[in-house]
Amino acid sequence: MQYVSTRGDAPVLGFSDAVLAGLARDGGLYLPREWPQFSSANIRAMRGLAYPD
Repeated sequence: MQYVSTRGDAPVLGFSDAVLAGLARDGGLYLPREWPQFSSANIRAMRGLAYPD
């Protein structure tokens, strides 16, 4: 997953680099470039899973 700055003027980073950087160079926060999408069927299928799964 790639992470972008909320201010838009910092490099796109991967998860570990975004966590280690904390704030983006431009003073923004790193957020995922795209949010995962789950259908109702996906959510229903996950209901019975244990937390670690």
